[in-house]
Amino acid sequence: MSLTRYLFLAVVLGVVFHFASRVPPRLVPAHPELTARTEGEVKEGSGWYPGKPYVTTAPVRAWGSWAGSDDNTGSLVLGPFRIASHLCIGVSGYPSLHEVYLERVATRERYAVPLGNVGEKWEFQDRPVPLEWRGELVTLHAIDKVGGPGGWIGLTEPIHRDTLAPLFTSLATWVLNTVLLALLWFAAAALLPRLVDLPAPWQPLAATALVAFAAYLAFWAFFAHVLLGKVFTYALLLGAIVVLIRIRKTPQAAESSRAFRDIARLGLVVSFFYLALLHLFPSSLDFYSLAANRFRHTLPSDNYLPYANTTRLMAGESMRDPPLGGSWLSSDRPPLQSGWQLLTLPVSSALSLDPVVASGTSSIWFQLAWIPAVYGLLHALGLSAVRSVGWIAALAFTGFFLQNSVFTWPKLSAAAFACGAFALWVFPRERTLRSMLAGAALAALAWLSHGGVAFSFLALFPWILWRMARGEWRPWLAAGVVFFVLAAPWIAYQRFYEPPGNRLLKWHLAGQMDVDPRGLGQTLRENYAKLTWSEILANRRSNFEQQVIGDWRSLFDVSFREIVTRRNAEFFHPARALAWWAFALLLAPFAIWRIRSSDTLVRGHASLLLWTVVTVIVWCLLMFLPASAYVHQGSYATMMGAFVLLSAWFDRAGRFALLVVALFQLATFLTTWAPASPIVGGDPQSLPFVLTIAGGAALFAFIVAALRPPPAPVPA
Repeated sequence: MSLTRYLFLAVVLGVVFHFASRVPPRLVPAHPELTARTEGEVKEGSGWYPGKPYVTTAPVRAWGSWAGSDDNTGSLVLGPFRIASHLCIGVSGYPSLHEVYLERVATRERYAVPLGNVGEKWEFQDRPVPLEWRGELVTLHAIDKVGGPGGWIGLTEPIHRDTLAPLFTSLATWVLNTVLLALLWFAAAALLPRLVDLPAPWQPLAATALVAFAAYLAFWAFFAHVLLGKVFTYALLLGAIVVLIRIRKTPQAAESSRAFRDIARLGLVVSFFYLALLHLFPSSLDFYSLAANRFRHTLPSDNYLPYANTTRLMAGESMRDPPLGGSWLSSDRPPLQSGWQLLTLPVSSALSLDPVVASGTSSIWFQLAWIPAVYGLLHALGLSAVRSVGWIAALAFTGFFLQNSVFTWPKLSAAAFACGAFALWVFPRERTLRSMLAGAALAALAWLSHGGVAFSFLALFPWILWRMARGEWRPWLAAGVVFFVLAAPWIAYQRFYEPPGNRLLKWHLAGQMDVDPRGLGQTLRENYAKLTWSEILANRRSNFEQQVIGDWRSLFDVSFREIVTRRNAEFFHPARALAWWAFALLLAPFAIWRIRSSDTLVRGHASLLLWTVVTVIVWCLLMFLPASAYVHQGSYATMMGAFVLLSAWFDRAGRFALLVVALFQLATFLTTWAPASPIVGGDPQSLPFVLTIAGGAALFAFIVAALRPPPAPVPA
């Protein structure tokens, strides 16, 4: 199928998804013919203030205590009924001034339902139920005992919201972002050979880096002026179309074409699979809150912070005031993900698409930079293209890549660019000046994505000094200039526009979580002065312990009651986050023996292993607080390198090692990551369920394809 036909199909799908998202939800009773008992002035069908009408269809029933006056009182009891994981009801009035609670029939225990005030209209609110209450027989009580202003409440019976609007909205913006970013990516691929000569497996990541560089320019264009930013964005997209039309075939080389085709297919399937899984259960949460609560619960607002900067840039507002997220300044978070969102948001806004969802689906594509990075690393460790694709498909089922691709704090994108810089600097026996400068550009983009990758670069610094001492100081000096030129605008922003921009540094390196006016050096001196040497050593020891602790027995557990424990173990502790890949450590001697005849492979495996281990050591030594070396507090390049190494070692064990690991990981995925969370749950929706199965099957098809024996060599 030609590119034109793909674009036409994408436009058709986008239009269909967009109009499907506008279909109003169908509301049905969760428990038909539910018993209702009322006292006082609580009325059915008309007991609320006649503001915004109650928009629903029979047979959903509603009650209210207003009935003509705020001073009316009364009560409503619904049930008994068997409660699921969530309670979804329509709310009106001022519930916080009254009592709304669930009562267990068996024990008479009460659980206060946390409903927000709505006022003179109706709103549907979805609230989780405590784990131990699920499946229990309960009654729902609403009691109005106060008069005066706000002295009334309105409630519906528990309902099911049979709506797929959030899914269709996500899919519509996903299609648009896919088309626009693909135009930029393939145009970058076409221009890439004119800029630097890279091995084919690394070209997809390099093309992604070129798009990220354009995103960095978009950030500064919008910072200068909204109109300039929009002109830059549209000119960039138009330029990409012109490049593709003139070159016609992108990329040209057959080997490069294979790499780009592999990455494009993997990206499409993984992003589609993750979106369907994100919307598997009904929820009234916005996109960023859904991502923060779908697989774990109550994650912080870090994924929202880049979008908060983006909205201010799009509106032409000052980036200084007010500080976003309470105490967070715009200078506390690097700008690259905001710039990435700005590449497509002007178009999605012009089409009246939801900007929150549009920015969220765009950011997922940014995090999926881990796919070309892992592809390049696996190839460098001796895996074929088809085997690399198979292992990436298996990795997509891990909680680490799932959670961090959907919850879009830009740590995976930072790790991807950092791994690219490492590969261009360390793997080649003879480095060219262009490849070293390209590595420096990747390193700068990594740092501009998320500062956590600094631990990985600190681990490389002694090696760089050694190479300079051996006579490579000129190219390394040039690489340093490239890094500084790219980083300097953001450093100036932090220093002069909205200082100090060092909150995360002081948090991790000096344990200073609260905002204060001290500089980093002063904070380090004063906070370390408060500790004894024994306390400092104990803190470091606890950080090293965090790397290996975690309930390993839970890896073999499939019970629903321990699902939160298993998710927490994989989220926080590095070794436990590796899941079934950790068992490849047992195969390390065998893998090294299998590659002993190839100096290049031995050097590649040893270099990546050493970088990963040294990064962990540097990280644990620098983190100030005890037991703070959790996965999300460090460089994700460490986790990415570990997954790649262990995949390569498994691969050396035999062709079917991939299938065995994938099956075990699929079991963990189905029992630990696919089910509902304490916040997002209920019965799976039918269409997202079908789409999730289809996406998972497509991923597994990559794994099965990788099991085929390699073709026999053709005789000369």
